[in-house]
Amino acid sequence: MKGRKGDDGYIWSIYGGNELKLMPLGNRIVYFVHRKRGQVRPLSALDRDERSLLMPPPSVADVWKKFSIQILGYADHTKGYYHSRVNASFHDMLVVEKGVLAAKFGGKRVKLVRGDALVIPRGNLCDNFVNNTNTSVWWFHFADIPYWSDGLGSEVAVKTIESFGTLSALMRAFLEEAFSPSADNAVLENIASSVVAVLRREFSPVRSGDSAKAAVALLLKKIAENPCADWDIAVQSRRLSMSPRTLDNYCARNFSRTFGRYLRDCRMDEALKLIRAGAKNSEIAKTVGYADAYSFSKAVKAHFGKSPRELKRDFCGR
Repeated sequence: MKGRKGDDGYIWSIYGGNELKLMPLGNRIVYFVHRKRGQVRPLSALDRDERSLLMPPPSVADVWKKFSIQILGYADHTKGYYHSRVNASFHDMLVVEKGVLAAKFGGKRVKLVRGDALVIPRGNLCDNFVNNTNTSVWWFHFADIPYWSDGLGSEVAVKTIESFGTLSALMRAFLEEAFSPSADNAVLENIASSVVAVLRREFSPVRSGDSAKAAVALLLKKIAENPCADWDIAVQSRRLSMSPRTLDNYCARNFSRTFGRYLRDCRMDEALKLIRAGAKNSEIAKTVGYADAYSFSKAVKAHFGKSPRELKRDFCGR
């Protein structure tokens, strides 16, 4: 592995048994999370033009870990960019934001344009490169777990993202917040959760006869319709012939949130409606399942970043 910069026109390059990567002058990579020096490949990338590799400050939390996304970012590539690899421990995906990205895999060559995704599951050889135009991509490294593997498949593939406009807007919103001097980790986590929901919708496998998934989906639909009912996880898991832990894990794997997190989010959405309607904290607390106004206020502050009083003031000022 080595870095270089000179007449050859490359900022840096990587040569290895499983990877070849050439990064020409004018290319830029923006990380969504902060990485320490030893976590950046190659290390020489940090010693080059600071505009070629950007990352948020250490104060910005890695909110993607909980969704088993190891790292992700945005890249501007120019003519001469080339990347060939076999990823041994994670699934790779690139989504074209603009330009044309070429790829070679399985004996064929394809071109991807705006809204197309190149999915490279673990263990597959794939080359991608830019020949004659500037090209920008969003890129993701997904952990090799069923939560992602089941939808991404086992072979390199190209897929057009149906919700590309939504995905792109969310990714840009995350970058804007992450690099803001007043970046809020709660805001970043909410955006990340929305990105994951879009990706899961695009790549979740469709399985006929998956009765468990259908039953849990119906349960979550009922919770969303009536979040203030008694949705005790022990009762609901027993009704579905699961343990509470299995139900929690099943919800996280198939619907991106645990049962408890989904129920809390639905109840907070209902609480927000009641706050906007001017209801008293004690009344709202009782309605959405909190022992008293104090515990309810703390929960609202943790969820929305503002107290019920501050939210009421915001609504009145509109």
